[in-house]
Amino acid sequence: MIEDLFPTHVESILADARRIIAELGYDQLVLYAGAPTLYAADDQEVIFRPHPHFKRFVPINSPHHILVIAAHTARVIEVLPEDFWEEKGGDDEFWKSAYDVTVVATEEKAWELVQLTPKTTFVGERTNITADPKVTAALDHSRSLKTPYEVACIEEANKRAAPGHVAARDAFMGGASEQDI
Repeated sequence: MIEDLFPTHVESILADARRIIAELGYDQLVLYAGAPTLYAADDQEVIFRPHPHFKRFVPINSPHHILVIAAHTARVIEVLPEDFWEEKGGDDEFWKSAYDVTVVATEEKAWELVQLTPKTTFVGERTNITADPKVTAALDHSRSLKTPYEVACIEEANKRAAPGHVAARDAFMGGASEQDI
Protein backbone atom coordinates (compact mmCIF):
# COMPACT_ATOMS: atom_id res chain seq x y z
CA MET A 1 0.00 0.00 0.00
CA ILE A 2 1.04 3.57 -0.62
CA GLU A 3 0.78 4.37 3.09
CA ASP A 4 3.57 1.87 3.78
CA LEU A 5 5.96 4.17 1.89
CA PHE A 6 5.07 7.21 4.01
CA PRO A 7 7.44 6.71 6.98
CA THR A 8 10.48 6.60 4.68
CA HIS A 9 9.11 9.59 2.75
CA VAL A 10 8.78 11.66 5.93
CA GLU A 11 12.19 10.60 7.18
CA SER A 12 13.75 11.73 3.91
CA ILE A 13 11.98 15.07 3.60
CA LEU A 14 12.46 15.91 7.28
CA ALA A 15 16.20 15.28 6.90
CA ASP A 16 16.22 17.56 3.86
CA ALA A 17 14.26 20.30 5.66
CA ARG A 18 16.60 20.09 8.65
CA ARG A 19 19.62 20.37 6.38
CA ILE A 20 18.10 23.42 4.66
CA ILE A 21 17.33 25.31 7.85
CA ALA A 22 20.71 24.48 9.40
CA GLU A 23 22.57 25.66 6.28
CA LEU A 24 20.59 28.92 6.30
CA GLY A 25 21.16 29.55 10.02
CA TYR A 26 17.76 28.64 11.46
CA ASP A 27 16.92 26.24 14.25
CA GLN A 28 13.23 25.80 13.46
CA LEU A 29 10.90 25.75 10.45
CA VAL A 30 7.20 26.44 10.84
CA LEU A 31 4.93 25.29 8.01
CA TYR A 32 1.34 26.53 8.02
CA ALA A 33 -1.45 24.73 6.15
CA GLY A 34 -3.25 28.01 5.54
CA ALA A 35 -6.68 29.42 6.20
CA PRO A 36 -9.82 29.41 4.09
CA THR A 37 -10.95 32.54 2.32
CA LEU A 38 -14.42 33.76 1.51
CA TYR A 39 -15.88 34.69 -1.84
CA ALA A 40 -16.24 38.46 -2.21
CA ALA A 41 -19.34 39.80 -0.44
CA ASP A 42 -20.36 36.29 0.60
CA ASP A 43 -20.18 34.02 3.63
CA GLN A 44 -19.30 30.97 1.53
CA GLU A 45 -15.72 29.70 1.60
CA VAL A 46 -13.61 29.15 -1.50
CA ILE A 47 -12.54 25.50 -1.75
CA PHE A 48 -9.55 25.19 0.57
CA ARG A 49 -6.21 23.83 -0.59
CA PRO A 50 -3.38 23.55 1.93
CA HIS A 51 -0.03 25.17 1.27
CA PRO A 52 1.91 22.72 -0.94
CA HIS A 53 4.96 22.62 1.33
CA PHE A 54 2.77 21.77 4.31
CA LYS A 55 0.87 19.11 2.39
CA ARG A 56 4.08 17.43 1.27
CA PHE A 57 4.83 16.70 4.92
CA VAL A 58 1.28 16.24 6.21
CA PRO A 59 -1.21 14.83 3.67
CA ILE A 60 -4.41 16.43 4.94
CA ASN A 61 -6.66 18.94 3.21
CA SER A 62 -8.15 20.94 6.06
CA PRO A 63 -7.00 24.39 7.25
CA HIS A 64 -5.15 25.90 10.20
CA HIS A 65 -2.77 23.03 11.00
CA ILE A 66 0.86 23.82 11.83
CA LEU A 67 4.01 21.71 11.44
CA VAL A 68 7.05 22.71 13.49
CA ILE A 69 10.32 21.11 12.40
CA ALA A 70 13.39 21.42 14.64
CA ALA A 71 16.70 19.57 14.77
CA HIS A 72 15.32 16.51 16.56
CA THR A 73 11.56 16.96 16.57
CA ALA A 74 8.66 17.31 14.18
CA ARG A 75 5.38 18.36 15.73
CA VAL A 76 2.00 18.73 14.05
CA ILE A 77 -0.52 20.92 15.78
CA GLU A 78 -3.79 19.66 14.35
CA VAL A 79 -6.77 21.99 14.58
CA LEU A 80 -10.04 20.10 14.94
CA PRO A 81 -12.82 22.54 15.90
CA GLU A 82 -15.40 21.37 18.40
CA ASP A 83 -18.19 22.02 15.96
CA PHE A 84 -20.46 19.59 14.15
CA TRP A 85 -20.02 21.57 10.91
CA GLU A 86 -16.31 20.89 10.75
CA GLU A 87 -14.36 17.87 9.55
CA LYS A 88 -13.01 15.75 12.40
CA GLY A 89 -10.08 13.97 10.80
CA GLY A 90 -10.82 10.71 9.08
CA ASP A 91 -9.64 7.32 7.99
CA ASP A 92 -6.52 8.67 6.30
CA GLU A 93 -4.58 9.28 9.49
CA PHE A 94 -1.67 6.98 8.61
CA TRP A 95 0.63 10.02 8.74
CA LYS A 96 0.17 10.59 12.48
CA SER A 97 2.67 7.95 13.56
CA ALA A 98 5.46 9.97 11.90
CA TYR A 99 4.95 13.01 14.14
CA ASP A 100 4.35 14.23 17.64
CA VAL A 101 0.70 15.32 17.20
CA THR A 102 -1.16 17.74 19.43
CA VAL A 103 -4.86 18.33 18.77
CA VAL A 104 -6.45 21.69 19.62
CA ALA A 105 -9.87 23.18 18.93
CA THR A 106 -8.89 26.58 17.53
CA GLU A 107 -6.28 28.17 15.33
CA GLU A 108 -5.55 30.67 18.11
CA LYS A 109 -4.73 27.83 20.51
CA ALA A 110 -2.49 26.25 17.87
CA TRP A 111 -0.44 29.42 17.49
CA GLU A 112 -0.14 29.73 21.28
CA LEU A 113 1.75 26.41 21.20
CA VAL A 114 4.29 27.60 18.61
CA GLN A 115 7.45 29.03 20.16
CA LEU A 116 8.66 31.60 17.61
CA THR A 117 12.29 32.64 18.09
CA PRO A 118 14.67 34.86 16.10
CA LYS A 119 16.01 31.62 14.57
CA THR A 120 12.58 30.49 13.34
CA THR A 121 11.77 30.56 9.66
CA PHE A 122 8.26 30.30 8.28
CA VAL A 123 6.58 29.01 5.12
CA GLY A 124 2.90 29.58 4.56
CA GLU A 125 0.33 32.29 4.12
CA ARG A 126 0.36 34.47 7.20
CA THR A 127 1.13 38.15 6.89
CA ASN A 128 2.39 38.76 10.42
CA ILE A 129 5.33 36.34 10.14
CA THR A 130 8.23 36.96 7.79
CA ALA A 131 9.35 34.17 5.49
CA ASP A 132 12.88 33.76 4.15
CA PRO A 133 12.70 33.41 0.35
CA LYS A 134 15.89 31.31 0.42
CA VAL A 135 14.14 28.70 2.56
CA THR A 136 11.13 28.68 0.26
CA ALA A 137 13.36 28.34 -2.81
CA ALA A 138 15.27 25.44 -1.24
CA LEU A 139 12.02 23.71 -0.31
CA ASP A 140 10.72 24.32 -3.86
CA HIS A 141 13.79 22.57 -5.24
CA SER A 142 13.44 19.74 -2.73
CA ARG A 143 9.78 19.30 -3.70
CA SER A 144 10.80 18.84 -7.34
CA LEU A 145 12.65 15.64 -6.36
CA LYS A 146 10.09 12.91 -5.71
CA THR A 147 10.31 10.22 -3.06
CA PRO A 148 8.99 6.69 -3.77
CA TYR A 149 5.84 7.62 -1.80
CA GLU A 150 5.23 10.64 -4.03
CA VAL A 151 5.88 8.60 -7.18
CA ALA A 152 3.36 6.01 -5.97
CA CYS A 153 0.80 8.79 -5.30
CA ILE A 154 1.31 10.18 -8.82
CA GLU A 155 0.94 6.70 -10.30
CA GLU A 156 -2.30 6.13 -8.38
CA ALA A 157 -3.66 9.51 -9.45
CA ASN A 158 -2.89 8.68 -13.07
CA LYS A 159 -4.62 5.30 -12.77
CA ARG A 160 -7.72 7.05 -11.47
CA ALA A 161 -7.62 9.84 -14.06
CA ALA A 162 -6.84 7.72 -17.14
CA PRO A 163 -10.38 6.38 -17.71
CA GLY A 164 -11.71 9.95 -17.76
CA HIS A 165 -9.07 11.02 -20.27
CA VAL A 166 -9.82 8.01 -22.48
CA ALA A 167 -13.55 8.75 -22.32
CA ALA A 168 -12.92 12.41 -23.25
CA ARG A 169 -10.73 11.37 -26.17
CA ASP A 170 -13.31 8.88 -27.38
CA ALA A 171 -16.09 11.46 -27.11
CA PHE A 172 -14.00 14.00 -29.03
CA MET A 173 -13.14 11.48 -31.73
CA GLY A 174 -16.85 10.65 -31.94
CA GLY A 175 -17.69 14.28 -32.68
CA ALA A 176 -18.84 15.43 -29.24
CA SER A 177 -18.72 19.15 -28.55
CA GLU A 178 -16.47 20.65 -25.90
CA GLN A 179 -19.51 21.22 -23.72
CA ASP A 180 -20.58 17.57 -24.16
CA ILE A 181 -17.14 16.35 -23.19
